[in-house]
Amino acid sequence: MNKSLSYLTVFLLISLALDSCSMQPNLYVLAKNDDRKSLLEQGQYRKFIFIHSDYSPDLRAIMIWLDRKNRKRAKELTETLTNNDEKTFALGLLSFTAKNYREALEYFNKIPKEKLHGQPALLVLDCTQELGIKRNYYQEYQEIYDGVHDPVMKEIIETRFRFFKHAL
Repeated sequence: MNKSLSYLTVFLLISLALDSCSMQPNLYVLAKNDDRKSLLEQGQYRKFIFIHSDYSPDLRAIMIWLDRKNRKRAKELTETLTNNDEKTFALGLLSFTAKNYREALEYFNKIPKEKLHGQPALLVLDCTQELGIKRNYYQEYQEIYDGVHDPVMKEIIETRFRFFKHAL
């Protein structure tokens, strides 16, 4: 009886430790469309930050380096960007992936909503949610959705809204 109780105790402690440590996948994932589709097919729903094929090669490279957790290389490449909106977006992503949401919010707010397929505007909402700031999220998701023409980004916005609606 004591042995089975000990095994149960050890099992529960290990389970609790695994739940509380960072072995769980990240909620936010930088992904190209094929990677996004693959994760969705596996039933892994995330808040995707889309590495859009329309972005400059340098911005796409920065996003890939961030996805690979190589912040140093991403930061170096950010300094070489010449497009102000892309550079501001990259700086925002550097802050966002470091969970410095207040600083990321400042960067993303500098970019017009319609730029970069509405993704900075979507990340503004993510930052404000992470910071616990009250807004009219229903209206703002709708405005971003209405201003975007890319079908993949529309799908990402719909998914993000579902995360918000269900408080995930």
